[in-house]
Parts: sequence; structure tokens; C-alpha cells
Amino acid sequence: MRTILVAFDGSTHALNAVKEAQKYQQLFPDAHVTLLKVLKVSEAKDQCLDLSLSEEEKKRIRIQTIEKEITGLLGNHTIDIVVGEPATKIIDYIKEHTFDLVIMGNRGLTRIKKLMLGSVSHAVSTKVDVPVLIVK
Repeated sequence: MRTILVAFDGSTHALNAVKEAQKYQQLFPDAHVTLLKVLKVSEAKDQCLDLSLSEEEKKRIRIQTIEKEITGLLGNHTIDIVVGEPATKIIDYIKEHTFDLVIMGNRGLTRIKKLMLGSVSHAVSTKVDVPVLIVK
């Protein structure tokens, strides 16, 4: 186990996914974890209207915020931020990189919401060739 992707949206379930990645890093000390934050287009648009900071500064602040949330949990890791529809962007990211495992939180949508909205974790797990661990 060398490379792990954690889809991270800042939720409790995503933090549980980070904690699961931590367990894998304890078992595989050389494992590298990539945290992927997908900003929905609406979030990115709102932040684009703020002209007081450059895009690089905004990205750096977002990364610092995530680093604070995961302080002390992970060893060797990086954080990447992309903009778009979460399931699509996560799937594309997995296909563009090499990962041994993907870990995601499960938001616990009701059956009706799953039917109406779909589930990001379900979409990812059915469309990639990498094992996907879904945690609650």
C-alpha cells in the first residue's frame, strides 16, 4: 500500500475517512495520502467575487484550513483542491493518478435522496478500478 486518496469535504464522515487513512499509514509507514477537496462551482463562484486575494492565496488559505482540521492525524500527505461536480471530479482525479486505495465518507443520505440526488461515494465506487473504502 503506497498511495491512498481521501475525498475530503470537511464533514464528520470525511474526518472519519482521514482517521481510517491514519490507520493505514500506521500499517504501511511509507504510504502517501492525498486529500482531495472538491469545491462545488457555486462555492468557487462566491469566492471568485472576492478580489482582495489572488487565486493562489485563496487556495493556500483553503489548504491551511484543511491542515488545521487534520492536525496530527496524517504523516506523509498532500492536499489538492479542484472545482466542479464532486463525483465527476473525484473519478477523473483517480483516473489521472495512481492510487492503491480510495477512502471516502458516507453522508448517509436517505433512500429517497439517494434516488433523487445520487450518492458521490456510490458513483465513485462503481466507476473506478481502485478499491473504495466507504466509512461512516
